[in-house]
Amino acid sequence: MYDRARASIRAALDAGAGEAPSAARLDAALAALNRLGRRASRPTEIQRFVLALEALRVHAAVGGLGGDEVRTLRAAVDALYDRNVGRRAGTPLGELKAEKARVEASLAARRDDAQALWDEALATHLSERALGPAAARGWAGLGARLLRVGLPLDAAHVLTKGGEPAFAEGFVRAQCLRLAGAHAEAESVLTHLAAAVPHHAAGEDLAWEQLLLAAARSGDPAPASVAYEMRSAHHRPRRILEAFLLIMSGPSTMPLSERAPLRNLARRNSLPLRAEGRLFEVAAGVEGLYATATPLPTRLQRAGRLVAVAATLDSFEHELLAVAAVVRWLARVRAFTPAAVLLARYRANCLAASAGRCADALGMLGDLLGKPWCIGVNSA
Repeated sequence: MYDRARASIRAALDAGAGEAPSAARLDAALAALNRLGRRASRPTEIQRFVLALEALRVHAAVGGLGGDEVRTLRAAVDALYDRNVGRRAGTPLGELKAEKARVEASLAARRDDAQALWDEALATHLSERALGPAAARGWAGLGARLLRVGLPLDAAHVLTKGGEPAFAEGFVRAQCLRLAGAHAEAESVLTHLAAAVPHHAAGEDLAWEQLLLAAARSGDPAPASVAYEMRSAHHRPRRILEAFLLIMSGPSTMPLSERAPLRNLARRNSLPLRAEGRLFEVAAGVEGLYATATPLPTRLQRAGRLVAVAATLDSFEHELLAVAAVVRWLARVRAFTPAAVLLARYRANCLAASAGRCADALGMLGDLLGKPWCIGVNSA
C-alpha cells in the first residue's frame, strides 16, 4: 500500500511541478496535503504521511518552510507513523520508518553532518530489515553522507552493497575512489560506465571526472582550464569554480594568466557564478588573496576566515579544494607556519579518507609535503 501510494503521489507531483526539489513542488505537496482534510481512513493516512514526508524532503533540499511549519509537519509525520506502523519494523511497512529516518537525515544535513550520517545509517538499517539487504533502499544516500564527512573509501564500499550500482551510484563511486587515492580502481569504474552507457546524458560529467582523475595522477591541473572556454561542454558555473580552485592549488597559476577574473565573469547574466553560494564566496576570496594592493596582514586574516567558510561547504571535495588553494597561497607569501598547520590538516584528512594510502587527494600539493617547514615531513 505504501509503495503504491508513494509512486502515485510522486508521479503526480513530477507531472505538475517537475522532479527536482523546488518551491513549486513544495507548494504542490502542501496543497495536496490540505485537500486530504482530516479523513482518517488507512489509505488516506498513508497518503498524508507520504505528502508530509515529501514536503519535508523538498524543504531539506531548497528551504521554503518556517520553523513552526517544519515542527508541525514533523509532529504530523510522527503521529501518522505511530498510528499506522508503530514498532513493526520487520514488516513491509517498516520501510515507512526507513523513509522517515531518511527525511530526518536530509533535515539534519542543514544543521549537522554527524546527525545526518547517523539518521541515514538508521534509515538504511531499517530498510534492510524490511526489504532485505539486496533490495534495501538507502545505500546511495548513506554513501553520499559518508563522502560528505570525508570517508570516500567507506562510501565506495557502501555503494556496492545493493548489487550492481546504477549509473549515478557508479559515478559517485568513481569520485570516491579518486578522492581516496585509488586511481586505478576509479579509472576502471569510469571505463565501465563509459562503455555501458556511451550515449548517457551524463557523458559530460564522465569526461569531467576523467579530467579530474588525470589531474590527480599527474599533478597538472592545467587541463581543467577548459571550463573557462565558452564553447566547452564544461563551461558551467560549478566547474569553473572547481577548475579555479584546482589550478590555484597547483604549483603554477599560469593556466589562468589570461583568463578573466571570477568577479568579472560573475557579472555575465549567462554565467550565474554567484548562485553557487559559498563555493563562489570561497573561490572569489582566494582570488582576493592575490590582490597585492591589500596589505598582507589583512589578507592573512581573510585567509583564516576562508578556511572557516570552507568547512561549511556541502562537498568534501570542495572543502579540500578550498583548503589546498589557501595552503598554496600561504606558501607563496612565505607564511610558512600557518601554511604548515593547514597543510597538516589537509594531509590528515586525505590520509583518513584513503585509509592511509594517500596524503594528497587532489594531487596538487605533493611538492609542499616535502618542504622543510612541513609538519610531519619525515613521515609523509
